[in-house]
Amino acid sequence: MQRGNNVRRAAAVAGAGARAFAVVSVGCAVASVGCSDGRVRFGRARDAGPSVVVAERGSGGAPVVIERTPDDDALPGLALPGEARGALADAADVDAWPLAVATPLRVALRLAPAAGADLALELRAPDGALLATSDAAGPGAPEGIPAFALAAGEYRLVVRHGAGRPAPKSGRRRARADAAPPSAAARYTLEVAPAPSPGDAEEGEPNEALELARTLPLGGGVVGHIGWAGDRDAWRVLLAGAGDDVGLAVELDGVAELPLTMTLLDPMGTPLAVRSAAAGEAVALRNVALHADWEQVYVVVTSAPTRSSFVEHYQLRAAARRFALDSEEEPNDTPAIANPLTEVPLAEAGVRVGDSASSDVDHFVVPPAALARMMSFTLSGATEGATLSVVDAAGKVLGGPARVTGDGRKLALEGVPLAADAQHFVRVVGGGESEGRYRMTWALGTTPTTPVAPAAPAAPAVPEPPR
Repeated sequence: MQRGNNVRRAAAVAGAGARAFAVVSVGCAVASVGCSDGRVRFGRARDAGPSVVVAERGSGGAPVVIERTPDDDALPGLALPGEARGALADAADVDAWPLAVATPLRVALRLAPAAGADLALELRAPDGALLATSDAAGPGAPEGIPAFALAAGEYRLVVRHGAGRPAPKSGRRRARADAAPPSAAARYTLEVAPAPSPGDAEEGEPNEALELARTLPLGGGVVGHIGWAGDRDAWRVLLAGAGDDVGLAVELDGVAELPLTMTLLDPMGTPLAVRSAAAGEAVALRNVALHADWEQVYVVVTSAPTRSSFVEHYQLRAAARRFALDSEEEPNDTPAIANPLTEVPLAEAGVRVGDSASSDVDHFVVPPAALARMMSFTLSGATEGATLSVVDAAGKVLGGPARVTGDGRKLALEGVPLAADAQHFVRVVGGGESEGRYRMTWALGTTPTTPVAPAAPAAPAVPEPPR
């Protein structure tokens, strides 16, 4: 009876010349049910009756569907493009909006909560499997998924409370005894639209696998998003025309409140180097040695498992640059792949140049010697917090570490003893939030021997007394 009254009331409003509304009836109600395996299954609502909601046109002309009450279990399907307006009644309430996709496409989703409401958005597959989550913005801030590739099928757009108000672990949608309900319903607007086709310099989902990677041109740049929790973007760098005696440089601009990680992989997908930075900081990898038979390498951009930003994009660039004299060659993060300290046989002194960044570690192997030696270093140009030390093959510190106390300040590490016929490595660890280009000078010397004190003169013989 109540549903019939709603229909007649909506029709009367439309006939009276007020803003036009349409009555949408969905014969089979759909409700979300949580499962212990992490999936959400969808079935008929408790009353199994038709759901009647009021629909209108949004500001962009897309049809809008409105949840009748904050605890509706039967929600209608969304148009594409389309908009939904609803509310979560309490801490255990979850709204699951059906979305039918007739042909494969990329969709953009945006969830705008009311002021103070901390909500999360999930995209779930027809079988209930979680495809993508956005739950990083915080109270009152929008969540979204910028461009997700979908095959044909019926999906669910799930709106729930954010990390501060966890969704229920069982199929019950009412407040649990251990979940304090909010003082008022958390209202929201959910928008869905086809995502535009990406340009040549933009990422295109799906691109999480290397075989789906888009091209990052040498001497050029691209833009992309870490659009949902766990998003992974793969890029292919084609090396044709790079030239000889050049190193690869890859630079990733920072994104506010989003810690980024950049991984460089060889043509077979084996990681060569990994660089990470705190939220808002840039990531860089330079002087990467390229094999002559490599046709391509890969760069993968990720973030922390729960972090994403569907609004702000990152910028990624790649270039081939000639090695500077005495420059390091990446990767050299561990003693096993250390650069030689010098290319000159039997050299007693030399210079090495490298880049200093927050997550960068450089190793240089010291030429072995038959005799014990002493070694001294100076380091200039490195960023504040960078350290210089001498280690063995297992990474045990034998000398230092000496620490840079200010950007570009010079430090010295003197008199480090080196054992005979043993492997030693010089290690430079970047520090601070900025990047720097360091210059390390080194010199070998002989180990001083401990002087032997001269023997004391013998005491004169004392004649025996006469008997």
